[in-house]
Amino acid sequence: MGTDKASNYKVFKIARTGHRVTIRVSNHHANAIKYLEHEATDFNLSIMVSKRYRKNTFRPHPGVMLKEYVYMGRQLEKVDSPYSQVAKSIAGFLETGEYVDTTGVAKVNVSP
Repeated sequence: MGTDKASNYKVFKIARTGHRVTIRVSNHHANAIKYLEHEATDFNLSIMVSKRYRKNTFRPHPGVMLKEYVYMGRQLEKVDSPYSQVAKSIAGFLETGEYVDTTGVAKVNVSP
């Protein structure tokens, strides 16, 4: 993935089920319609990580199934190894198809 864009999208296959999923990792909220431009799949995942608090600008779309897990601000400071935990949650998702927030601080946005 290049670093020339604010968000990058990548399609993966879940190891256990074979389902295709699109994952986006960024420092700002998702706009679900963008997944239609980047090969939307039956399930789409967005991970937002920001050291500072940001107003929620998440935009759902009726044609895109998307869950966004948001990690930001002071909540991250309360968690041991927050970035390692997020990485382990993503790895678990790629194995099982279920994203489990082990930090306990993620806010979740859902589309539709």
